[in-house]
Amino acid sequence: MVNVLSIAEMGAHVHLFEYNNIEGMILVVVIRVDKEKGYIDLFKRRVSPEDVEKCTERFAKSKAINSLLRHVADILDYDSSDKLDELYQKTAWYFEKKYNSKTVAYDIFKQPVTDPSVFDECNLDAETKEVLLSNIKRKLVSPTVKIRADIECSCYGYEGIDAVKASPSKGLELSTKELPIRINLIAPPLYVMTTATTKKTEGLKALEVAVENIREKILEFEGEFKVIMAPKLVTAIDEADLARRLERCFFECG
Repeated sequence: MVNVLSIAEMGAHVHLFEYNNIEGMILVVVIRVDKEKGYIDLFKRRVSPEDVEKCTERFAKSKAINSLLRHVADILDYDSSDKLDELYQKTAWYFEKKYNSKTVAYDIFKQPVTDPSVFDECNLDAETKEVLLSNIKRKLVSPTVKIRADIECSCYGYEGIDAVKASPSKGLELSTKELPIRINLIAPPLYVMTTATTKKTEGLKALEVAVENIREKILEFEGEFKVIMAPKLVTAIDEADLARRLERCFFECG
């Protein structure tokens, strides 16, 4: 994870966020030198969307742990960096070394929300452990995200209205207490599916499956189906726009 400072012929000068912002250079890779024809093949590796997502997630987790431990150090009035290093050694770095993973610390740090005994093996004094647990409960609780998909569902055949009523119900069959799914009619044939959850991946997958279930059902009746917006995380602005559309639909429908 870097901040690009400048672009040169041979590569990019950058600041490395994960290494105290020291300066580095991302070089162009020489793939092949053809001496007979007199040219050189150069290549700048393109980062795939999957790599970007993994790197972003890893950086965000490391940043959250760093912020948490520094805040604990401030509360405990640490007067030297050695004390902060010791806190890292006993907690985050200890778990990373134990499980041979650079991101495992974040997942383990979240466990004390329900199981405070996780840090019993870290040899922390009572005050440090209490402050650490208190801040974990305030800072590492997963935020709720809202996920939405827009679809069009219609049937002009013999089954008509019954088919349109039955099809969205197939999507609602996936709704659970932990992952509730709602479907609202904006204006025929447009429907909006939403869910709110702390588990982003599971939420996106649930709406994807729900959309496919509705598609299969309406096509059984030889109806029509179209995905207007695939399942995605939505912002407060998206939610406000949806609320206005639902309100307008309510008054228009009377």
